[in-house]
Amino acid sequence: MSDGGFPLPRIFDCSRFYVAEPITSFSIGRRNTLHYELDYNISGDRTILVDDNEYRVSDGYVVFRKPGQTAASIGYYNMYMLTLGYDAEDGVNVRERRCDNQAEPINGSYFWNLIPTCFRPKHHAEIFAIYRRLSILWYQPGRSDEAELLLSQLIFQIIADAQDFRSEKTVPSAVDLLLEYMYDHYSEKIRLDELAELVHLNKSYLIRLFHREVGSTPLDYLTRLRLEQSCRLLETTALKISEISYRCGFDSASYYIRRFHETYAQTPEQYREQYRLKTSEAAESSRSV
Repeated sequence: MSDGGFPLPRIFDCSRFYVAEPITSFSIGRRNTLHYELDYNISGDRTILVDDNEYRVSDGYVVFRKPGQTAASIGYYNMYMLTLGYDAEDGVNVRERRCDNQAEPINGSYFWNLIPTCFRPKHHAEIFAIYRRLSILWYQPGRSDEAELLLSQLIFQIIADAQDFRSEKTVPSAVDLLLEYMYDHYSEKIRLDELAELVHLNKSYLIRLFHREVGSTPLDYLTRLRLEQSCRLLETTALKISEISYRCGFDSASYYIRRFHETYAQTPEQYREQYRLKTSEAAESSRSV
């Protein structure tokens, strides 16, 4: 499948990895990559090695590795790893049927070269949401079209954010500042007046500017960010729903549950139970292989 000339790769794996005890040596787990790998670092603090270059990785970072590179890491992490590649019939030297019904040679190297080895994308919350959805869909029968669409959205969002990352802007935009501020303070009470004052803009102009660049209002984005963070806690902790709502900045547990249901069509408890069943089934499947 191609998207605008880019040969969309196949998903070989999309899994979540969690290391609680810090790895202390690059020699542990050092390997050569066989495929394209796109990691999303949910949480943790680690230093990665790609070939001979070291990078510091923390929450919200994307790490990209190409086939044949040396990879290792030290520290601890909670992350998604997306493994991508092409089967023999998808290779660089074969021709692929594109949507315009014209056979075109596949050459994705230009697009892959647009992604830096390590960076923190501006829309990391949206990227996290796609990873989480992909980890559920990619192996399910009959869901390949939906998974391909999500993968296309993910790659092009990462490329778009990478272009911003590589731009020569020395002063972050007002929206960049607000995205960073909301990510760092989502657990606190945040008012629109406060956001407008932070970037010295009036509220109506701020809403228009933010919507133009992000696609939602500042407070809608903040709610979505809080919901995404609550999903992490539902997946990785046994905290009560009331405690999760408090930690994620919601005014009350009842309001949190209502917004969660509006967004995900299930309650937080149902989401947690579904995640537990999925992970236990995956663990059982891996043991039986």
